[in-house]
Amino acid sequence: MAVIQVDQSKQILLRNKKPYFYLADTVWMAFQKLSVEEWKNYLRLRSRQGFNAVQVSVLPIAHDNSIGENDLEPFVLDDDGNYQFGQINEEYFDKAEEMVKMAEEMGITSCLHLFWVNYIPQTWGAEKSPERVIPYERLKEIAAYMIKRFDSYHPIYSVSGDTKFETPEVIKYYQTVFDVLEELSPNAVSSMHLAPTADPPQELTNRSGYSFYSYQSSHSGTDFLKNISAFSDQFLSKSCKKPIINTEPCYEAIGYYDDPCRKFSAFEVRWALWTSVLSGASAGITYGAHGAWGCHKKGMRFKAKNVWGEAYDFQDAIRLRGAEDAAFLKAFMEEHRLMGMLPAQQLSETGHVQVGKKDNAIVVYAPFDCEIVLGQQLSEYEVKAVNVARKMNFSPEILFRNGKTIIAPNGSNEDAVYLFYQ
Repeated sequence: MAVIQVDQSKQILLRNKKPYFYLADTVWMAFQKLSVEEWKNYLRLRSRQGFNAVQVSVLPIAHDNSIGENDLEPFVLDDDGNYQFGQINEEYFDKAEEMVKMAEEMGITSCLHLFWVNYIPQTWGAEKSPERVIPYERLKEIAAYMIKRFDSYHPIYSVSGDTKFETPEVIKYYQTVFDVLEELSPNAVSSMHLAPTADPPQELTNRSGYSFYSYQSSHSGTDFLKNISAFSDQFLSKSCKKPIINTEPCYEAIGYYDDPCRKFSAFEVRWALWTSVLSGASAGITYGAHGAWGCHKKGMRFKAKNVWGEAYDFQDAIRLRGAEDAAFLKAFMEEHRLMGMLPAQQLSETGHVQVGKKDNAIVVYAPFDCEIVLGQQLSEYEVKAVNVARKMNFSPEILFRNGKTIIAPNGSNEDAVYLFYQ
């Protein structure tokens, strides 16, 4: 049994009272689309790789979904195929509960997203799928039902998915979900999954049930890196301190939002992951692969193909190399106890390089193999260098001159991370 808590420092998470680096894979539609056997095999793979969490939307996402003949629905359908929110489909939740139990038994924590944006009125998601909006008078009973179903398996909760807080009505809905959560599971760890650029209002961030900040840095080819540092700064600057996690960096193989024919490479995903943890979102990270996040299967019709490009089959997507890169980052963070690291970008005099610092450890991530200049002489530090693309240690060439530290190119033409420590 794994119990997740927030450390007294408000910078890191704990698992069974020990420092915990959250590494989640994203399988939003697992409850609707995966069989129990597929789920078991998937969990085995991710467990072997080192993942310790999975992110699932308890209710299917309406707009970014793939349509399959065997889709299971959480509510009884009316004659027009719309959800009857007063009639829960117990078969759906029986299966979902079994899947959450299986994950817990494998040491993987389920991060359950309770109400995706399309279920909340007056949101951008509701505009796309108005038939999926939950009437306010049904909200408490549905929230209570889901929490009671899953709470004994110690999940992490996210009360929202892709929300922007457009109106007071949106905030009212999420306040109500927090009311139910804090009443039924007062010790639960929970968050809010936000749309890019969203900033939760103070009346929500001050809730006792809002345990850590999570943000989404977007899948835009022009903004996926710029957003990371900006969103980390946004949450680091809040007066109510909490651990921070980028719970939706760019997904591997997904099309750029502004150019869906171009797909994010494993290298771009690594760049986003390392930039996230070194810019202050250092309590954990999330990985996603296009086709895995939607549990897409070949032959299904992907509704958002024109936005994100065609999705890979689930079995192909879960085997993309980026998952191993994400697991390597987790192992590095845990080995050197870097959870809670804060940005130290002022040390870098070289573009693109990201720098983080915790206690006497300084971490430098270089996406490109160029000369790196740091504005501090680190001659009294030990150094560990790793070629991140190949996951191999190497001996760096380092010079100290005029109070600066100069790291020479290593000849690999690949990304690398440098750890200076005392």
